[in-house]
Amino acid sequence: MQDYAHWDAAFDWVKANDVTAIYDNIGGFVGPDEIFDFIYILDSDGSALYAYDDPAVGSDLSIVGPNVTSLMLQVMRNATRQTGRTAIGTSFMQIDDTLYVVGVTRILTSTDIHVHEVAFPYFIGAVRLDPEYLGSTPIKYLSNT
Repeated sequence: MQDYAHWDAAFDWVKANDVTAIYDNIGGFVGPDEIFDFIYILDSDGSALYAYDDPAVGSDLSIVGPNVTSLMLQVMRNATRQTGRTAIGTSFMQIDDTLYVVGVTRILTSTDIHVHEVAFPYFIGAVRLDPEYLGSTPIKYLSNT
């Protein structure tokens, strides 16, 4: 989302618990032929609010991996500390036998961008790195196996 208007709306949907708007504009973009393989939306304290990995199912909090959320919140804190402002954090992550690139950011608004004053929710999105497409080199160097 490059335009702040999208983030303003997303912030409003999360704060209003507008399940339909969140699904229609965010959660419906998961799956093999979509932008993300999974999406988590977390409250400002890191607790899961919404989780999507199948557009036919809707939000399913049972898919939330606590290791994924804790690692990505740490990535976000590190990125913010290094830049001095809220940043987008990214990381490679192996979940089971699958390698992902995962990004995390705060859902900021255009008017309340002072992170210390407002409890902004988090957005985590992941894309599966297909070994057939990438070949074996990234997995050899980026995984623990």
